[in-house]
Amino acid sequence: MTARPLRVSIVLGLLVSSLVACSAEESDPSRLPAGESGQTPGTGVPAPAGDRAGGGEAGDDAGLIRGDIVLSPGNDLYPSFGEPRLFDGYLVSRLASDKQYLSAEFIVDDESVLAGDVVLNGNSLELGSNEGYFSYRGDPGFPGVAFDGSTHSWSVSGGHGAPSFTASVKSPTARPELTRPASLASVSRAGFTVEWSGVSDEVLVELYQLDAGYNIVAAIGKTARGGRLELAASDLAHLEPGKATLRVIRFEHDTIAATDGRRFKVMSSAEAAQHVVLE
Repeated sequence: MTARPLRVSIVLGLLVSSLVACSAEESDPSRLPAGESGQTPGTGVPAPAGDRAGGGEAGDDAGLIRGDIVLSPGNDLYPSFGEPRLFDGYLVSRLASDKQYLSAEFIVDDESVLAGDVVLNGNSLELGSNEGYFSYRGDPGFPGVAFDGSTHSWSVSGGHGAPSFTASVKSPTARPELTRPASLASVSRAGFTVEWSGVSDEVLVELYQLDAGYNIVAAIGKTARGGRLELAASDLAHLEPGKATLRVIRFEHDTIAATDGRRFKVMSSAEAAQHVVLE
């Protein structure tokens, strides 16, 4: 299948244990808890299936994950790609904060499952939390993995209900840089402007909050282009006052169909991320 490039931004919750999360707090904004947000501490249980799909309007009862994103059983946010439900799995390589992250999640009967050995360009992924795979290193990190338009090739041996398959995607060549708002800036829940440089075509801007257990509790994702997006009060009404993570990520992606008909997304992304404080 020919890769279908689409430059968008994506928020990916990291599949890490609490020990890794604590050690990475200072270097990766996505791992910091929501802080003084008034949120109820999480139980570690993923959101109900009805809350995982995006597309709900602020003020309705469709859930707290809204817009062009979905929440997985493993507590990861993925682009919805215009579909209301999750794919059967996601293979992701990404460059963020001068680190390389490799992750994979396979979903069977609305639960994350293991799928045997998962390898990217000869690098075996480690097992993370929530029956997922996760590895990271400083950039340049993994041998043979570069974010310069080169090919990222995956191999999955299969198991526990997930099939074996191979897949590949080109890595991105440009990386966005957030220029507005500033890191830890106070922004209004009545609306604020997001601006970025380095990428002029389509991105997906995401804003989300975590509880003390690093569970994603509320998020909005919106596609945009041209380096600017206005987030309105209706986009932010379901988010609580307090700390939130803002990300702008460009990525390449393809859809892979396994021999049993299940569909998987393979993605490679480059992103900018920082915290803001909603008031």
